Amino acid sequence: MAVEECDARIAALIAVPTGQRTFANTVLAVEEARAAVTEAKLAWGLLAEVSPDDGLREAAREWAERLDKRKVGIGFDEDVYRAVREYADRADVTALTGDDAQLLGDVLRDYRRSGTELPADRRKQVQALFDELVDLASAFEETLAKWDDGIVVGRNELDGLPDSFIDALEHVDGGYRVSLNYPEFRPFMMEAHSARRRRELLEKDFRKGGPENVARVERAIAVRREIAELLGYPSWAAYVTETRMAKTPEAVASFLDDLREQAAVKAAADRVELGEANEQAGGSRDIEPWERAYATTRLRQARYAVDQAEIAQYLPLDACLEGLFAVTGTLLGIRFEEVPDAPGLAPGRAGLRRLRGRRR
Repeated sequence: MAVEECDARIAALIAVPTGQRTFANTVLAVEEARAAVTEAKLAWGLLAEVSPDDGLREAAREWAERLDKRKVGIGFDEDVYRAVREYADRADVTALTGDDAQLLGDVLRDYRRSGTELPADRRKQVQALFDELVDLASAFEETLAKWDDGIVVGRNELDGLPDSFIDALEHVDGGYRVSLNYPEFRPFMMEAHSARRRRELLEKDFRKGGPENVARVERAIAVRREIAELLGYPSWAAYVTETRMAKTPEAVASFLDDLREQAAVKAAADRVELGEANEQAGGSRDIEPWERAYATTRLRQARYAVDQAEIAQYLPLDACLEGLFAVTGTLLGIRFEEVPDAPGLAPGRAGLRRLRGRRR
């Protein structure tokens, strides 16, 4: 079990006697403890999204939340921090280079970002707030996963969609139910001629999760603001970007402003093309949100002779995977090898394959 493995690694690194600490038994041990729960959380998180079994999805969400909280807890474990600090204060640590020096710096930085310099009561407050963020995110995702909504349309309101799509829809009250699930939502928004029903479906998608999720988002924003203030940051954006390439919210804003300026001319030309395509299909030149996917499809078909349904038959999954591995292998200078006996969610080609990347 990932939690037990994490706990065992943490206990082992804390138990290392003073003077016997090394990079491997202290700094790397922290990273390995985190990795144990992170990998398990990714697996449970995937099951929570894709499993057809209601009970398994519920259990997966609970475990993903528990693993997230265990990972958060490592960052607030004072015994672990003391162990890392003890190693970092050794004179020979200055000899670290490359990835080892980077990892030590990152671990110390992460503990600082957890409030190691704060009084004990404020650190507990910060940890409680981070745990609350986990709870809010889990409840938010669970609500979305369970949300079941859609529209019931008549046969004539499905004009533009292929028979294979229509035949697969649920029959309800003499009509056809189009849900918010991607395999039904996306084709309907791209192909259905009825702008009125596209608008209705899109508005339902915008309201997915209901008022409860709106309240969770508002609370999460408040919690993030409070965490930032307790840790001495001017904003949550400043806290997040510190560890990202941009480093500051101002750098992000500057990048986006420049990107917006650079893309403005092309974006304006694209809007004209979409407006013309939408007008030719019976709509207006001013593209509304529920017309964007539909107009884009019309433009692709009329001007560029692109039909995604036709293209799809030439892109079977196995061929796409092999192409993906070939391209990334060339770009990154690695090759992928299947690990047949590695633990996975399901055996064989129908399940997820565990791959190992090796430098060429």
